[in-house]
Amino acid sequence: MDETIKQMKNNNISISLAHYDLGIGVDDKDEAEAAALSPLIKAIMVEGGLLISSQPLVGFTQLEGPAEIPAGRYYFYKA
Repeated sequence: MDETIKQMKNNNISISLAHYDLGIGVDDKDEAEAAALSPLIKAIMVEGGLLISSQPLVGFTQLEGPAEIPAGRYYFYKA
């Protein structure tokens, strides 16, 4: 995954809306992977873009999600 993101950056490809849902179902490992990939994802996000994730990410501005979605189910971020 990180090589794909690097290739996108090298080819000047940017993203304005993204859904991050990678993982293997092991919270510690999934959160560590999300933290490690966060800087790469941030590098290809358009400033002000929206990112929705099933794991916490780092380096983004967290937004409040819809009231109907239970806290911790999804994380909403502005790039």
